[in-house]
Amino acid sequence: MRKLIFELFLEHKRRRVVARILNDRGYRTRSGGPWTDTTVVRLLKDPSAKGIRRANYTRSHGEGRPYTFKPESEWVLIPIEPIVTEELWEQCNAILRDMREKRVPRLARRSPHLFTGILSCRCGRRMYIMSDSKKYRCPECKGKVSGEDLEAIFLEQLKGILISPDSISEHLAEVDGEIAKREERLAALEAEVARTRADMAKLFRLYTGTTSPRSASRSGTAPWKSGFAPSARRCPGCRARSISCGSSTSPRMSFKPKA
Repeated sequence: MRKLIFELFLEHKRRRVVARILNDRGYRTRSGGPWTDTTVVRLLKDPSAKGIRRANYTRSHGEGRPYTFKPESEWVLIPIEPIVTEELWEQCNAILRDMREKRVPRLARRSPHLFTGILSCRCGRRMYIMSDSKKYRCPECKGKVSGEDLEAIFLEQLKGILISPDSISEHLAEVDGEIAKREERLAALEAEVARTRADMAKLFRLYTGTTSPRSASRSGTAPWKSGFAPSARRCPGCRARSISCGSSTSPRMSFKPKA
């Protein structure tokens, strides 16, 4: 049987033709099923036909999952009696390699529905239209949205944006307003940073008495330098975060609770 498969494939060079011929002649697989092109290719690639049996060459990933090949260094090759000559095996596998190299990859089929894979459910999952329905459906919480109504609303809104200059102007005005709000927020944050730095400098002058913040910054003893923030975080008991307790470059201070 296996020798016949190699001879038929070398003659016709088509795996489906070989499978059809075997079925027409009444042959069946080991399990009793009809021959398929996948079964034909698997037997053509199996080196046991040329006298080499492989062992320990695949790795299982659980029931129902496809196996993967191990590195060839782990394979165990056992010589057995060949079914076909090595020349015939190489010829058939060369044809298979040539067919694989010339194969044109299939393009992924695009969905005819506008929001497939884009529309999100309230639970966060993507929504799709099943083959037996006209509604977008969530596979997690089973939520549904009418596809026809949703697409009609979207197209109507799209027409208004593309055709009406007023709609475009309104949209641009909304964007400008959002930009202005963010710029105001940024300015407020920058002012807050400036006030915080001024407060830090004021506290430093109060607790040191003699050193000015500018000279302290030049000398590297200012508490707002790189070592200040970690030291302040290590001492949550300080009333002012601008004091680094335990620092070797700033005086130690202790606070006693009021009676």
